[in-house]
Formats: sequence, structure tokens, C-alpha cells
Amino acid sequence: MVVFRNYYTPSFPETIHGFKKLRSLIVDGYPPSMNAYLPYLIDNLSCLRTLRLKRCRIEAVPSSIGKLIHLRHVDLSRNEIKELPEEMCKLYNMQTLDVSDCRKLVKLPDNIGKLIKLRHLSVAFCSLFVKMRGFEGLGCLRELDEFHVSGSGEGSNIGGLKNLNHLQGSLEIKWLGDVKDPDEVKKAELKSKKNLTRLGLGFSSKRERRINRDDEILEALEPPPNIDSLAIRDYHGILQVLPSWFDKLKAVTLQYWGKMENLPPLGKLPFLEDLIVSWMESVRKVGSEFLGEMTASPSPSNTIIAFPSLKTLSCYDMREWEEWEGEGRRNEDKTIMPSLRSLAILECPKLKALPDYIYQSTTLEKLQIYDAAILEEQFKEGGKGWPNTSHTPNITFKR
Repeated sequence: MVVFRNYYTPSFPETIHGFKKLRSLIVDGYPPSMNAYLPYLIDNLSCLRTLRLKRCRIEAVPSSIGKLIHLRHVDLSRNEIKELPEEMCKLYNMQTLDVSDCRKLVKLPDNIGKLIKLRHLSVAFCSLFVKMRGFEGLGCLRELDEFHVSGSGEGSNIGGLKNLNHLQGSLEIKWLGDVKDPDEVKKAELKSKKNLTRLGLGFSSKRERRINRDDEILEALEPPPNIDSLAIRDYHGILQVLPSWFDKLKAVTLQYWGKMENLPPLGKLPFLEDLIVSWMESVRKVGSEFLGEMTASPSPSNTIIAFPSLKTLSCYDMREWEEWEGEGRRNEDKTIMPSLRSLAILECPKLKALPDYIYQSTTLEKLQIYDAAILEEQFKEGGKGWPNTSHTPNITFKR
């Protein structure tokens, strides 16, 4: 194995040609001369198993890389590559391909499905949209951090996820806003991905929307059965009724919901521990709908608990949020956030007050108030202060 990590070397050492049987080459941060030198490396190091060329300012990968038939692990992350040559699909032994943080990358090879031994593929932090086709053959794939959906008008590619039933850990699906037919997302068969535990759904669109079907798409997704963490971004629907599969969630992130005026009834979720709500530009008031409206009249022995497991709540960049209403933490028929430990209110400049059930909390240990001047005044000398004198959390401020 040879490793180079000299950021100031003016040229690549030519002695590398002598290592004909080299198995691993790791280069981190070489000068622009790597673009000219890369074809010579490929021609002379035919026995390579591992090739890591990270932060080398590479602009193009030569098609001759298809000759390195023994390659198993390829890391081209943080380069200036726009697309990968189709010849890479001849590397049938490849198990790992990392092109993350290649900000100019717009396309993966159309025949990537020929890499039947590929187990790990990383495309995170690339360009806004990376064309991804031919995933049907990647049945051995274990890790895929992002999948970019093309719209139905282009021939939706989301069905390429169908056979990837060994995926595990985390997956983020982007550009769902371009899907015209909600039935298209069913082709992904997410419900068969039993080893996925974290799912991200991005509903951005690359074109102007004429018809908004985000609600229908979310309902049609049929998510993996074992996910406990969900992030939904750029959603343009009106989520008033939670899909039944939300009930298992332990962590939820909701960001950039442009049309949402009322937060969804997340208080119903029995296992929810961590909740982040941010960039809800249309939300001006949070009330009882957030806790979850109950239709039945409970008996005294069957007290309703809203947010029974919630430990951490973070609300930030809610620029129009003014009111947060709420009754006392406990009454005869309802208990609210009995497990809350941490609350963060960040960049909510119009918020006037916290609800009674927060002021009355005996479990809250940490309260952060950043860039919320009206709220901050209540906790300064002479302000409203903390009504529950028997329990005062650690309060921090920052502007």
C-alpha cells in the first residue's frame, strides 16, 4: 500500500511506476497535475484493489479505468468530476464506490447495474440532481445514502429501488416532487427494505409544479417496516391525518413545509422521542392540533397523554410564529409532554410566550432561546420569569 498526503508536492512521484504489483493507492489532496498523471497511473498499476483519490481536483476519470478489473474499492470523493465513464461498469469486482461531495457530478453510468457485487455507494453532497439509472441489477447493495428520483415525464427511475432489499441503515430519497403519478413510488417497494431504520424524503421539484400531489405520494410510499427515524423536507401538502406507519417513529424532522399553517398532530405518536420542526414559513400559531385531537371522551382511569415519550423538541427558523397555545401540563383527562428534557427555540423572533404545559414542566432540564427577543425578555430580570419555582431548567440565550 502506498499513501500520499503531501498537499504541497508540485508533481506526482514518478517512482510509483516501479510498484507494478501495488494493491492499494491512497492519495489525499494532490495538486492539479493529477489530471494529467491519472492515465499513466491506471496504465501502470493494473493490480490495484483499492484506489482512493480524495480531494485531488480531478476533473475527469479516463475510460481506461475499465482495465483495472481487480478494483474492489474506489474513492473519488471531493473532486470536480461531472460524470463517470461507462467503462467503470466493467469493474465487476467493485464493492465500494464513493463519489460523495463531488459538487459538479450530474450523472452516474447508465449501466451501473452491471456492478453486481457493489455493496456501498455514496453520492451525498453532490450536485442538486444526479441522474441515476439502471439500479435494478444492484441487488447486493447494502448502503446507499441518497437516491435521486427523475419525474414520470422522463420515465421515472424510482422503480430501480425495487430489488435493493438488502439496504440497511439510512436512505434519503430526493426530488419526489417531480413524480406525477403517485403509483410510481409504489414500484420502489420500500416495504421490502426491512433493514432500513432511517428514511429521508425530499419533495423538491426541478420544475414549476402545476399539480401538487405530495399528500398522495406520501401515502403511497409504503415505507420500510422497521424505520424509527423520518425526515420530510420541502413538503407542499397539508398533512392533517398521520399515516398509520408514523406510529413506530422515535425521531421526526420536518423542514421547509411552505403551505403548512398548522403543525400535524404529532402528539399522537407513542414512541416519538426527538422532534425537529424548522422553516415553517406559514405557521403563525401552534395550538391543540399539535397535541392531537381526541375524539373519544376518556375516563379518569384512562388519561390521554400527548407526546408521552418526547424528550427533545427543537423549533428553529419559524420567522412568522407568534403564538404557542396550550393548557396546563396536567388536568383530569390529559397529560402533555411528561418526559420532556430539552427544548430549543432558535430564530423565532415573533414568538410571544411558551405554553402553560412548558412553564409547568418538572422534567425540563435544558432550555435554549436563540434570536427570539420577545421570549427572551420574559426570563430576564423583571420579566415574567419561570413560574414553577420548584424546578427551573438551565436556560441559555444567544443572539
